[in-house]
Amino acid sequence: LFPYTTLFPSMRVRVELLAAAPLSHVNHITLRVAGKNVLGVGAWFDGEKGGEGASFSPIAPLEGDNLKRARLGGRFLDGLLELQDDYEALEITGKARVGDPRHGVPETECWVLRMKAKGLPDTATLYIATDNHFIIRRDITSFPGPSPVTTRMYYGDYRPVGPLTLSHLSVTNAPGAGFVVMRTEKTELDGPVDPKRFAAPKVK
Repeated sequence: LFPYTTLFPSMRVRVELLAAAPLSHVNHITLRVAGKNVLGVGAWFDGEKGGEGASFSPIAPLEGDNLKRARLGGRFLDGLLELQDDYEALEITGKARVGDPRHGVPETECWVLRMKAKGLPDTATLYIATDNHFIIRRDITSFPGPSPVTTRMYYGDYRPVGPLTLSHLSVTNAPGAGFVVMRTEKTELDGPVDPKRFAAPKVK
């Protein structure tokens, strides 16, 4: 569960994200104003098909390149175990110090790993800490239209969760959206989840 606060005092956003190996994921975003739910946005992918929708609008199926991108995004643990299956031309190009101290991600020396998605024009760059191998930054460049769009994500506040160590802070900077800071409220591994949750969500 990822709660975060917008710039408006009376507005709150809550995100619930479920993921199951190897490819299923679903998320539901709820916007609350003055203590009332005013908008819901949902997206889902069951390993083969997916879609997205919002309150007052029907679920739209994902097709073409967007379906391929959902498959990349649906990999458990962000696809770190399947990089060679999903990407080609993987290359470590050097080192760089990256971070976003203003939002709680300290600058860290990282290896720079560049790669291209198989079957897509999209590229990705991972900045992996040289000391503990945590991902500090991820840049994704996609081509939804004729011009490329790059989304930058920072990760911090890594904590142990069972046998894993997971980020509990993410800072996303997307074109036209500014910075979105999300702090994880709760992470649970191998929890009881009804498989039906990975079907098309109902948005309200």
